[in-house]
Amino acid sequence: MNLLKRYESLIIAAKLGSAIPVCIYYSSLKQETGLVDAPSYVWILALTYTALQFLNKQVVPEIPSLVSLFYYGGLLAIGLPVFLVTKFKEVDWLLFSKIGCWFLILSVLLQMGKTVQQKNKTA
Repeated sequence: MNLLKRYESLIIAAKLGSAIPVCIYYSSLKQETGLVDAPSYVWILALTYTALQFLNKQVVPEIPSLVSLFYYGGLLAIGLPVFLVTKFKEVDWLLFSKIGCWFLILSVLLQMGKTVQQKNKTA
């Protein structure tokens, strides 16, 4: 556990690195078909982000609830349209995903700020 604590900043940077291409993909969509037919690299990066979030939760169990809220909101924004875009036509799933995917990056940035704050307190 102590070894992983030393690599907390690296885990956060890897989360940011995997969230940025996902957000760029969803922000550049023009049609709702791209929500369902997302390329495999997007899903691999989203899965990597989720695994890193789980690993980060093992390293720092006291992650603020606001960070978790944005994390889950971002995952819902990219995951829900895959299943519900054909069932609920009245919802603008494209806008939902374009806005919600940025919650993944916001989650990482908030956590980065908290980590820097904690390291400045101990220094």
